[in-house]
Amino acid sequence: MNFIIKLIASFFFTGYFPAASGTAASLLSVIIYYYLRMSPFVYLPFVFFLFLSGFAFSGRAQVLFQKKDSEKIVIDEAASMSLVCMFTKGDYLLLACGFLFFRFFDIIKPPPIKRIEKISGPKAVMLDDIAAALYAILLVLLVYRLQQAGILPAVSIGARPA
Repeated sequence: MNFIIKLIASFFFTGYFPAASGTAASLLSVIIYYYLRMSPFVYLPFVFFLFLSGFAFSGRAQVLFQKKDSEKIVIDEAASMSLVCMFTKGDYLLLACGFLFFRFFDIIKPPPIKRIEKISGPKAVMLDDIAAALYAILLVLLVYRLQQAGILPAVSIGARPA
């Protein structure tokens, strides 16, 4: 069981990257989204599984890794980045912006994210990243509106440059 907890909490062992493990997990989430984006009946349950397992296993993983919110626990980044991906509408610019916005908010932790991070227990591991994802989604939606207004270009995944 410990192997499964480590596997899931580290998002298929990306949490073991020597540096920027949260960024690695977020990037892997983007790659998975890219390949599953055309199959919502696969992608949506996958995202649901990430959140469910993140809440279920992050507390146990903290005990295994003997550290509160260990850098090896990246299921929170993977789940939250996957949520951001759902709002990118298959657009390269939105996907890139979503990734950058999410990483920015996850690293900087503006209010109230910093306060959420201080909550004790396994919920805090997931909740601060969900808050960062919500901030990122708001900015992705703003970029989308700018695209719709013709201010920024729309670059659909799979589209060929003119």
